[in-house]
Parts: sequence; C-alpha cells; structure tokens
Amino acid sequence: MPIVYKKNIYGCLSLSFDNKKSITDNEHTFLENIANCLALTINRIHLENEYRRTASTYKTIFETTSAPTIMVEDDTIISKANNKFAEITEFSVQEIEGKMKWTEFVVKEDLERMLKHHKERRQPKSNEPISYEFRFKRRDGEIRNILINVNMIPKTKQSIASLMDITEIKKNADELKEYKEKLEILVEKRTKELSDAKEKLDLAIDGANLGMWDWNIQTGHAKYSKIWADILGYKYEELEQNVKTWEKLLNKDDQMQVQNTLMENLEGKTVFYESEHRL
Repeated sequence: MPIVYKKNIYGCLSLSFDNKKSITDNEHTFLENIANCLALTINRIHLENEYRRTASTYKTIFETTSAPTIMVEDDTIISKANNKFAEITEFSVQEIEGKMKWTEFVVKEDLERMLKHHKERRQPKSNEPISYEFRFKRRDGEIRNILINVNMIPKTKQSIASLMDITEIKKNADELKEYKEKLEILVEKRTKELSDAKEKLDLAIDGANLGMWDWNIQTGHAKYSKIWADILGYKYEELEQNVKTWEKLLNKDDQMQVQNTLMENLEGKTVFYESEHRL
C-alpha cells in the first residue's frame, strides 16, 4: 500500500498474513486509512522541519543585519527587535519585545502622520510610501533623524521596518544650506559694493576727463573707454576691443621704448607700468 500525500510518495506499507491469499475489503480500507495517516504525519514532520529551517534562517538574517530592525503588529506592538534597534533606543531587547509600541519612539509632531501610514498600509491595495523620514526619540530624550523603510509581511497584518540614522547627514546638509545662504548674502553685498565703487570710479574718471583702457594679458582682450576714443578722435564704436587696436595706433618711433618699459613691469622689475608715448 503506497504512502502518498498530494502526489508526494513517502514509502510503502506492506503486511503479510499466514495461510491467507487475499484480504477483505474492510482490511484493505483499514490499511488504506493507516497509510493515509502515516502520509499526513510524515508530511507534517517535513513541514515542521522546513519551518524550523526557514525560521532559523530568518532569525539569523534578522539578528545579523546592520540596520536597526523591528517586526510590528497591527496594534503597533513591537513583537520582534534586533540588537541594533535596542542600541539606538537605549532599551534592551527584553524590555522592547511584546511590551513596547513603536509610537513611544516617535516625536509628537510626527506621530499622526506615522499612524496614518501604519493604518493605511494594512488596507487592500495600499499606496502608502514605504520609505520616509521622521524624528526618533531615544530613552534619554535625544532626538535623532531617521529614514525608515517599511514593508508588510504577505498574508499577515505584521510589518517589517528597518531604520537608518541620518542625523549627521541632515546636520551637514543644514549647515551647508546655512553657509550657502550666508555666502549668497555676502556675495550680493560685495557685488553691490563693487558696483557702487565702479560707479564712483567711472564718475571720477569722467569728471577728470581721463581716457582709460583695461587689458587682459592672457586673452588679449582690451576694453577702451569712450573718453579714450574721443581723445584720439575716434568714435567708440570704431575701436575693436583688443590689444591690437592699441598696437596699431602706437607711434613706430616709440614702439621699442614702450616694449622695454612693458617687459620690465611684466618681469616684476617695476611696481607700476608708466609710459609716455605717442598714439
């Protein structure tokens, strides 16, 4: 008689009788019932062994993960907590499991939002976020910024939550934001000061009727003032804004003297570049 449960064959039941060539229908039914009972028992033992292996694997993963992790019941009780979670709370695992609610670790201002997520997540076809931030309250009253990831355990009302302490990240980000805001204010203030100074300088130059030009030695770009153009009898629009304009206008007889004076200044031999020449 085969010992079978849902197409799984676990063995065969065999009996022998002295001086008997066949068994009755009642005896056959009896043996069949025994085989079915054995199959159910063996299957249950296999399932229990598989459950133990799965539970052991799950427990190992739960305990050795580097993130603070908890299992949460429908009534917000923490039914399971690993050592990392105990560390961040400053409670022991024994004080937490089956006794404390996760709501005890949430600051008052964030609690309503967190409870909404908890409740809605347990509804069919929930669209609640699985990752979000909240403020975590430790045993000593210290507040930490936490990024939480939560998922439901399929076919249960339980959820698994893992936490990441982002307090230092948030602190650095806030400090960087504050520094950026201060820097923007400083730059804006400095820009206005430079703009005001330039305006005053332009007024002073115009008042003194001085011709000015600014030369970028690296790029060759030069900017000539309107008065500079007027002094030389040109319209401002006629002058190309580069150093070649000045070179073309320089008197040939003065070129060597001007070049030598310029080189001395570029080599650091003189503090200022000062030259008298004809254009």
